[in-house]
Amino acid sequence: ALSGIIFAMGSQKLLLNIRAEMREPARADAALQLALALYGAIYLAVVLLCGPSPPGLLLHAVPLGNARRLAGFLLWLHVAVSYAINSQALCSSLAASRG
Repeated sequence: ALSGIIFAMGSQKLLLNIRAEMREPARADAALQLALALYGAIYLAVVLLCGPSPPGLLLHAVPLGNARRLAGFLLWLHVAVSYAINSQALCSSLAASRG
């Protein structure tokens, strides 16, 4: 579980690229602190709600049917958006390095 939390919070590597595009770059540190606190609180809530025997995959905690389909779609959407953000940050860094 700890490795999952660390992986989820690993997006902080994008902070430098995001800071460069912010209107007020000085507020980037506060934004990162707030985001990490929210991630941590959400993960803590999930751990506490799962109880002593959580499922191997969190998606397995959702009952079969429309609820699991919705959860699967939201998970897919999350991955797609994360990919787009990471790709944009990478392309922006490469473009900046080429002058």
